[in-house]
Amino acid sequence: TDKLSLAQAEGNSINAEIALKQLLRLDVSQTLLTDRLELDVIFKQVLPDADTVFNQAMQHLPEIKQQEYLLSAAGKSLAMAKGNIAPRISLSGGWGTGYYRIYGDSNTVSFNNQFNNKQSQYVQMSLSIPIFNQLSTYNNIKRRQIAIKDQQLAIDKTKEAILAQIIRTRQDLESSEKEFLSSNEMVLSSEISFKQMEKKLENGLANPTEYATSKQRLTTAKANLLRSKLMYMMYTQMLDFYLNGNWDHINQ
Repeated sequence: TDKLSLAQAEGNSINAEIALKQLLRLDVSQTLLTDRLELDVIFKQVLPDADTVFNQAMQHLPEIKQQEYLLSAAGKSLAMAKGNIAPRISLSGGWGTGYYRIYGDSNTVSFNNQFNNKQSQYVQMSLSIPIFNQLSTYNNIKRRQIAIKDQQLAIDKTKEAILAQIIRTRQDLESSEKEFLSSNEMVLSSEISFKQMEKKLENGLANPTEYATSKQRLTTAKANLLRSKLMYMMYTQMLDFYLNGNWDHINQ
């Protein structure tokens, strides 16, 4: 049974590693080194409250920056639309000259003379007053104003979603800490029970079924302890991401 469980666990580990490589866009044949985490956990003494984490996250999270840039772009579009109401004055100018030659005619004026004598210059100024397109202009302004309100609403929704994620992450972190402590107690208790079962088996006071059940209980307790520790570390790193805006703390 232990050999079968080990073979199944190794297969699941290989499949998980392949899925991770695909997620990271790595070559499947590339060697992936994973960290073998110890079971010692240093819990945070005081967790920052959700509002503090949220205020820090608003300063550097990319999704917030993206929405703010979109709002700024919508404001520029509104200013451009309003600019179509005002009259437009344009000034332009030009300069030109010419040269021609008749083949076989030796009396053609030289290029320099024609270039200097046929020069022409002009300056032009125009005034455009929007009179007949006011309806479309004002409709365009209204659409731009609505776009700004929609973008502001999108920012509010993004902030609400981030705040909900932070609150959920903080609660999951507290829950994983309690789960780790409970799992650690379960491991200690299961180890004592397993040692007693070993002595009973040696003295003929327990059968192999009871021994296997006790061993399985200890294995399950250790697996739950490792899982709770990994979940605690994951939620800790997520909370640090909201505080710092990067994943540099993972390499520490």
